[in-house]
Amino acid sequence: GLFDPAQYLRDLQQGCLDAITRAISEGQSGGEVPPPAVVLSGPGEAGRPVYVVVEKILGRNEQLQPDWPVHGTTGYEFLNLVNGVFVATGAEKDFREIYERFTGNRQDAPDLIYRCKKFILDTALSSELHVLVRELDRISEQHRWSRDFTLNSLNHALAEIIACFPVYRSYTRGEGPVGTDDRRHIAAATRAAKRRNPATSPSLFDFIASVLLLEVQEGEEDSRRDARRRFALKLQQLTGPVMAKAVEDTAFYRYFPLACLNEVGGELEWFGVPVERFHSRNASRFELWPHSLSATSTHDTKRSEDVRSRIDVLSELPDEWDKAIHRWHGLNRESGSRVEGQDVPVPNDEYLFYQTLVGTWPTEWPDETAHATYVARVQAYMIKALKEASQHTSWINPNDDYEKAINEFVSASLRQGEENRFLADFVTFQKLITRCGMLNSLAQVVLKVASPGVPDFYQGTEVWDFSLVDPDNRRTVDYERLKEMLDRLGARGSTLSRSRLDELIADPEDGCIKLYITSRALAFRSGRVDLFQKGDYLPLEVTGKRADNVVAFCRESREGMAIVLTGRHFARLGDPASLCVDSDLWSGTSALLPVEAAERTYRDMFSGCEIQAIEDGDQLLLPLDKVFSWLPLAILEPSP
Repeated sequence: GLFDPAQYLRDLQQGCLDAITRAISEGQSGGEVPPPAVVLSGPGEAGRPVYVVVEKILGRNEQLQPDWPVHGTTGYEFLNLVNGVFVATGAEKDFREIYERFTGNRQDAPDLIYRCKKFILDTALSSELHVLVRELDRISEQHRWSRDFTLNSLNHALAEIIACFPVYRSYTRGEGPVGTDDRRHIAAATRAAKRRNPATSPSLFDFIASVLLLEVQEGEEDSRRDARRRFALKLQQLTGPVMAKAVEDTAFYRYFPLACLNEVGGELEWFGVPVERFHSRNASRFELWPHSLSATSTHDTKRSEDVRSRIDVLSELPDEWDKAIHRWHGLNRESGSRVEGQDVPVPNDEYLFYQTLVGTWPTEWPDETAHATYVARVQAYMIKALKEASQHTSWINPNDDYEKAINEFVSASLRQGEENRFLADFVTFQKLITRCGMLNSLAQVVLKVASPGVPDFYQGTEVWDFSLVDPDNRRTVDYERLKEMLDRLGARGSTLSRSRLDELIADPEDGCIKLYITSRALAFRSGRVDLFQKGDYLPLEVTGKRADNVVAFCRESREGMAIVLTGRHFARLGDPASLCVDSDLWSGTSALLPVEAAERTYRDMFSGCEIQAIEDGDQLLLPLDKVFSWLPLAILEPSP
């Protein structure tokens, strides 16, 4: 939302550097303070002495502005990248059809976003649009060929261009020519606006585009150029919030075939991420922004990483999910009601409710008090989701009867007792999802810590955290409990005995296994700073029957080597009756070591197990039935 982000960030860097210099010269630092650039060395770090990241949502093919003096973003693009790896991309058609059959909600994603942006411009941000239209009207009066445009026609045309803008915002500064990317985005918005408005003169859209592109008119005075520049920069402050409110806070609550994909920085047209894309994006990240944050949960995410990891599993089970939601709909028929002649909940809201339960159901059956708390949380979430969607109720025009009916449906559906056939059926279905979701979560921790970037941990997610959007994710973190759990694991960052690991795996509900994976991975990383800040990122080839179920890469530098391996799509591997997937399932599947690897023995940083590489011609293979002998994840380094 900044007027001139590039200048602001330069001022911020200089101001911080001046403050550090003063502190050192005045002796306030208590000793020598090394310049941050000494620690944060890497590609493109010149002129970025202080560590700064920006909360910037990048579009599908959008890159962070290369001239900004920052070290990257707060990590939403990584969040969607790593979560997408655990979604079965091949199930997209099935899931969209399942969702459309159950809800009757058939949507074209670009059209939905366009309509939601128009809705936001008509409601929440209408005043901001009106102010800009007034400025545009004054600019149009300055030229003979544009002064006939009326205020209403300019209002309509500008709203259309904003609604068709393909990214959050452009970054024109008014100094020099408009950048190539900005020109492309402005042109795309103009073309789309013309297509959607065949009865509107194209000259209106062309005029607005000429202003945004800062095109100079012959004989134009400096004051008029300044007016165009100011308008272009002010418009950029509006397109961002329009996109955020329309997509993240409206469209994501109206259309959700697989709700784990409706995340900040996500796109409704995406359905998972192929492993090849994960590797290519990581390699690009290493080259361009090696110190960008790698987030998986934040203050603003719609669902925590553990909730998304569970819902990811549904993508592997389209037939089972389809049968379950229709079965549950029948079992919950008496829990609904009618409001003004309409059944409540409508199918779309009911579908969201079931996905929410899948993602948040407690790992252990809750007692009466905990159950009441859980029901209240789900009720609060459903009401917020309905208000954001603004289809049956809203923040500014609440429908109290509809909201009351939703709360009663949630309460009735989740009532405890043997007579509640829905809840018994749901819990049986949920057991498979819970176990596979745990494996997804643990694998994500490993990928986050080992991938290029700075791993970011939202407090409380060191163990299982099944939080929803705020305020649910702002609940108090029990630090004393986390400290006690960490103390039970023994020496910080040390490898546990196999018997102790088996105990954590056998009883994973308390989250100690996630805390162990997190602490051990971070300890390993902190002891190899050069490897993870500067080490090359090399995707590894995987061969064998389960090759598609593996993510594998290598980090390599002068300091050493780390081989990173995780499983995925666990529901397709059989019945995970226990958290540990049977290692025999991985028999015949191997990861090919880099050609320069000469070592034959590798040690896993989590289990302490040693794995012998196998010769295959002139190449070395790591047999995954040995690597995944305790859990389907590992970070290996050559054994001394």
